[in-house]
Amino acid sequence: THAREIGDFPLLGQWAVRFALDPDRQAQALDVGWRLAVMLLIGLGIELGARRGLRRPAEILAAKAPPGSPPPSRDADSQEAAEEGQTEKLLRRLPTLLLLRRLPLALGRFCLELLPILAFLAACYVVVGSQLADGYTVRLVMLGVAHAYAGWRGLVALVRLLVAPGLPQLRLIRVSEEGALYLLHWTRRIAALAVFGYAAAEIGLLFGLYWIAYEALMKLIGLGVTGCLVVVIAQSRGAVAARLRVGAEDTRALARLRNRLAGIWHILAIFYLIALWGVWALDIPDGFGRLLRVVAAAAIIGALARMLTVLAQSAFDRALSFSPETTLEHPGLEARIRAYQPIGRVLIAVLITAVALVTLAEAWGVDAFSWFTNDSLGERIVGALTTIGVTLVFALLVWELANAGMQRHLERLSHDQAARSARLRTLLPMLRTTLFGGICIVAGLMILSEIGVNIAPLL
Repeated sequence: THAREIGDFPLLGQWAVRFALDPDRQAQALDVGWRLAVMLLIGLGIELGARRGLRRPAEILAAKAPPGSPPPSRDADSQEAAEEGQTEKLLRRLPTLLLLRRLPLALGRFCLELLPILAFLAACYVVVGSQLADGYTVRLVMLGVAHAYAGWRGLVALVRLLVAPGLPQLRLIRVSEEGALYLLHWTRRIAALAVFGYAAAEIGLLFGLYWIAYEALMKLIGLGVTGCLVVVIAQSRGAVAARLRVGAEDTRALARLRNRLAGIWHILAIFYLIALWGVWALDIPDGFGRLLRVVAAAAIIGALARMLTVLAQSAFDRALSFSPETTLEHPGLEARIRAYQPIGRVLIAVLITAVALVTLAEAWGVDAFSWFTNDSLGERIVGALTTIGVTLVFALLVWELANAGMQRHLERLSHDQAARSARLRTLLPMLRTTLFGGICIVAGLMILSEIGVNIAPLL
């Protein structure tokens, strides 16, 4: 049912058509419209007058603010740069003393900015209480629009309090002028879409909007807000990545994690935003709790998998290290064995990743462990792969030990029986080829038998 609500957008068009063809609804809308226009003209006029009257006190507060940031940029291209996301060093902490000195003045300017909004609301309330608003629907529409505008202006004022575009001496977070403009512009857009979209949907109900269409409209508005946030994340990915990334010379685990996160943080954030909208739009029971558990499980299992991979690869590297005595006794063996080191490291990473994915699926509610129990297909596949892996490791071990033995024998003969050593070196390629063929045949037959092929005719 909730999934179908997302696809009920055509009902919005049907309602609009019916509204446009209904003379009574049109007359009602026109009646409400001119009354609403009168209220807005009065309210906005009073707000504009209050803003002009409070401009001088606001300038005095700004002049008293202590310096501590470079002067604001007056470049004509600053707004375009902010629009393109070419902002910033984002959000660095101000010195505590400077912040405490700025805070009272910034709050005072914030209060001065709220006063015109309160004046607008007061004027709207007076109009709504007058004879101009002589109907229940009219009053609700006028109050809805007034509250939506005041809420939008309040949100913008709150962001302006933090970033203070054009007034770096009152800025409470350290951000460039372009970054301040960028944050303010996107706050205006996102807040306008959310606040006025919600108000429009509520007013639509007063004019006969279907409840299912209302639900679909709210989900559409939420999708629009999510899309705006995705754009902000995409445009800010470089600035945030620069803040996360540390120098390549820092090899600590936390530094490596930060460098990895710098490259993918925007993907994770976008995925999480879309998932949040999906949970809300589909109205999944305990959806937000489940999503939080999903993200927490992914983070914990991913961190553990990475730690186990590092530890296992380090242990594998140490296992391939030979003592000086062994190196002298078997010259060339260590170099041959280390040729398999990259392959071994990759196999370790793949194995741990596969186990982590299965564990993650189990943590997300999928009965993944049952895939590998009770003689299931997964259990048979894992058993076959294990046998094949052991067979290949044993074959490689036999091959390397045989080569090491032959090399050691040649080294011993070269000191005492040079002629015999020369003849043996001539035959050595043929011997190695025969040995390699024999090992491959035996290993191949064992693998074929393990995967279910009848090897009797081959034998």
